[in-house]
Amino acid sequence: MIPNLKSTWSAAGMALEKSFLLLLMGVALGSCRKETLDLTFRACPGAATVTDVEGNSYRTTQIGDQCWMRENLRTEQYRNGQDVDRVEGDSAWLRASVGAYAYYNNNELNGEDYGVLYNQFAATDPRGLCPSGWRVPTDADWLELETVLKDTDRSGGVLKDTLMWDSVNVGAGNFMGFGALPGGYRLSSGEFGGLGIQGYWWSSTNSGSGRGWNRQLHNVSADFFRNSKFLTFGMSVRCIKE
Repeated sequence: MIPNLKSTWSAAGMALEKSFLLLLMGVALGSCRKETLDLTFRACPGAATVTDVEGNSYRTTQIGDQCWMRENLRTEQYRNGQDVDRVEGDSAWLRASVGAYAYYNNNELNGEDYGVLYNQFAATDPRGLCPSGWRVPTDADWLELETVLKDTDRSGGVLKDTLMWDSVNVGAGNFMGFGALPGGYRLSSGEFGGLGIQGYWWSSTNSGSGRGWNRQLHNVSADFFRNSKFLTFGMSVRCIKE
């Protein structure tokens, strides 16, 4: 019997199309995320993980000549074991003139994924937020990271994780293992906002007039924004190896 070639080719085409759609769905759902990350970044030599004073462990990634944590800091203590002030009330947050932290919406569960929001007084406290041998990055450190991105023809968007962000996560790829998450912010007035759509990270460099330099990523942009915010603004901290 002579086979029906039209039917055979039609069935094959449908199978190929189905396979392609399943592949796209797998990428969209993040099923290929681990394999992609393993192929495109590497942990810092001799420092695949680092542990803070409370015993929280963080993975690392080597980007150019810099070694970064892959996760936001979530310690409630300075390096010497002394507590950072936890401030929940809006007015108390506004009046703070020393290091303070808060969980987004004052909910500790948010700290498990996104880390802690600190004011810049905490980020620059001489007792140190980061583990021994690590520090809060300076504005110059962030500028060096931006230079690496430009040298590799990549935008700031590739620092964003492919998960946890709200839809339309423009430019995300996490190709360097930075794993930036949208941990939101706390305004100087004490109000919270931005969870799922924005991530803010302090530098340890003041910009004058009671402000400090920081970096920002947004779900609808691939840009890596450099901003100057009041020292009482609450945002994430990502440590860099000294």
